[in-house]
Amino acid sequence: MDDAARWDAVEEAVELLREGEHDAAQRALDAVLKDDPHNQYAWNYSGAVQFERGQFAEAAVSYREALRFSPKYLGAAVGLGHSLRLAGRPEEAITAGIIALDIARTRAADASTSDGDAHWLLALSYAQVSKPDLAIRHAEAFLQSNPELEAQAEAKALLDSLRGQARPLQSVN
Repeated sequence: MDDAARWDAVEEAVELLREGEHDAAQRALDAVLKDDPHNQYAWNYSGAVQFERGQFAEAAVSYREALRFSPKYLGAAVGLGHSLRLAGRPEEAITAGIIALDIARTRAADASTSDGDAHWLLALSYAQVSKPDLAIRHAEAFLQSNPELEAQAEAKALLDSLRGQARPLQSVN
């Protein structure tokens, strides 16, 4: 089966996932995997469903399967890293983040560019293992990727915290 056909096979499940219909999405993905157990997209989105349910260890298994069938699948590498981080395995998350950066760099026309999502994963993972200098470096790189405003605010708050500049919240009343 070619890549386009594999993507077509999961489109309905992806839409269900976007609508928050996790059970229906997983059933659709399971049906795709029954017919094509090598479908990297079905494995990736199964990981996304499990991640949304808070099943981080299970999500990591699914993301690993996606990467087994498509080793340069950047989204699966980032998803794997966040799953590992939230499953309490930050050192493995760092490895996944480094792999994600490598994938992004090999896909980019300019080798100095990389994926912001991979930098964010690394910023959070390094913060989790108390390596603030590396967390700061990756949070700053994430901000250079021009993320959405909400993500920028989160990154700036992390940077303030890592730099010891976090301010307590004040009441708006």
